[in-house]
Amino acid sequence: MIFYWIAIGLSLGIVIGFLIDDIGLGMCLGGMMGVSIGPAIDVLRKNKKSEEQEDNDEKE
Repeated sequence: MIFYWIAIGLSLGIVIGFLIDDIGLGMCLGGMMGVSIGPAIDVLRKNKKSEEQEDNDEKE
């Protein structure tokens, strides 16, 4: 799953690179964003799913 986030980060990095006229730096920044933000989003999604499951269990 981490490769998915790295790919998204790199594609955003290319856009950032065009904006700052340095594609290499943009790709480095995008890769770092993908590596650091991606797993955090995955953890938040898992926590949200587990909270929803606990709510459903309480209702039953």
